[in-house]
Amino acid sequence: MSPRRIQKREVSDMVINVRPVIEAGVGASLTREGVFVPGEMSLGELVFAPFEGHAEAPWKVEVSNVGEGVHARGRVRTEVRTVCARCLEEFVLPVQGEVDELFYKEPTVDEQGDELPVIDVEGFIDLEPILYEALLMALPFKPLHDENCRGLCSGCGVNLNREDCRCEEGPDPSHPFAGLRDLL
Repeated sequence: MSPRRIQKREVSDMVINVRPVIEAGVGASLTREGVFVPGEMSLGELVFAPFEGHAEAPWKVEVSNVGEGVHARGRVRTEVRTVCARCLEEFVLPVQGEVDELFYKEPTVDEQGDELPVIDVEGFIDLEPILYEALLMALPFKPLHDENCRGLCSGCGVNLNREDCRCEEGPDPSHPFAGLRDLL
């Protein structure tokens, strides 16, 4: 396993030359910022799409020489379109991800045998997968447009945030589980 050469160095501000930081010694650092366009992200069956006009994700990262490599630390933020887990209404969700990644000088694997981020042979690191991962990790499993969302009625399906339930009072006696209520 040898360090790879990053091909898109000329077209992306997310690819950073860290050779000056490495040559300056432990403790040296540099700060970069830019704009990332993450595209559609998914978490299980949930899909988070860029919000029209807000598809960009500004980021700022400080890269420091820590001896065995360079440590990238910073933030990335954006807004995505998603659906409330309770009422199924579409809404815009602000997302802020934390970047905290070590890029090694030499190819390295973790306990599971997965390759860890490495500085390429020419001294460049690519932040794009790290920024994408930071946003993905910041997405909630159950996005809510409001903590007080009342959701949908389980009987008639009406959005309880907009109107009252149309169900009849009391449980439907013909429902297959209606008899369970008597056991309580």
